[in-house]
Order: sequence, then C-alpha cells, then structure tokens
Amino acid sequence: MSRAPRRYLAFRQSVVVRAAVIAAIVGPVLAIINHGDTLLAGELHLSEAVKIIVTFLVPYTVSTVSSVFSIREQEALLSQLGDPTPVGSSPSSP
Repeated sequence: MSRAPRRYLAFRQSVVVRAAVIAAIVGPVLAIINHGDTLLAGELHLSEAVKIIVTFLVPYTVSTVSSVFSIREQEALLSQLGDPTPVGSSPSSP
C-alpha cells in the first residue's frame, strides 16, 4: 500500500473542515487573550490585525498536523493488519 503524501492529506476535505472548526473555536479565545487590550482600546492597527490573523492560523495548523499524523498512524496500523484500504476511502467494489 502506498502512503499518500502529507500535502495531499493536509488538503483532504475532512482535515480542512476539522481544522477550520477548531480555528473558529480556539482562534477567538487566543485573539482575546493576546490582543484583547488593544481591541478594547480601539487601537487596532494593520500590524495588530495581521497578528490576529496569524493567531487563527495557529490552531488551524496544529489541528491539520495532528490529523495528518493520525491518518498516517492509522494507515500504518491497517497496513500491519493487512488491510490495503487507505484511511478515509471506501473499498473498491468488484
């Protein structure tokens, strides 16, 4: 069984959706913790806005990397068990 490249796994729909949901939940919390004082003071400059956007990318990236590692681990386990079906795909019909 050939393993899918990491970049393919990172852009798989289920991985992207999961990462986006995690970023939508965790991103605002991190943004408030890290930039809440600036937002409340109304002093949002371009540099702060960029930092806030990057803050949302952190949970997205962590979730994506975690999902890719998990898929790879499941593929390795299934390979050891002799199941040729890649994780996340359905077995082909005869």
